[in-house]
Amino acid sequence: METYLELRISLLNAWIGSLIVLLNMVAVSANKKLRKRLMDNSWQTPGDKIASMFSMIFMYGMMIFTIWVPLDFGTPWFYTGLSVFAITLICNVVTLHNYATTPENEVIAKGMYRISRNPQYLLFSIMFFALILASMSLPLLLIWIIYNICTHFLILGEERYCREHYGESYQTYYQKVPRYFLLF
Repeated sequence: METYLELRISLLNAWIGSLIVLLNMVAVSANKKLRKRLMDNSWQTPGDKIASMFSMIFMYGMMIFTIWVPLDFGTPWFYTGLSVFAITLICNVVTLHNYATTPENEVIAKGMYRISRNPQYLLFSIMFFALILASMSLPLLLIWIIYNICTHFLILGEERYCREHYGESYQTYYQKVPRYFLLF
């Protein structure tokens, strides 16, 4: 397995995947009620705001950086990344639907939320990991690792808020469902 440090601008770079992710984000924000709920950060402490800021910086940094990251066409890694990306994108749409159709005063515990307390963050991270596989880009992998560390601290704050806001129902959910997936 060879990772690449090569960077060049091309019409067939990893930015195509970033554009799909961005269009997904824009489509979600078209729903005013969903946008308001997703963007509510009134619960954040100063530390949560810092984690959120760095998470956003590295997320958008990753998206911008993909402009220079060539895809590794014709390799098993490319097809693996493409497959994982497509599956994850579909799962993300279903997860957003579960989020949107659950009343605000209830813990979301259906769909992907049955196997992860944070499927939106998890799926977003997997989509970018799929782009890393499709491009075998070491610099993109390093940015992705930093993004995930920052996002982890944001998730810790969000879970604290959910325990305070939803009380016992979230605590039961918290004990039953892993933070990320299966083991974690």
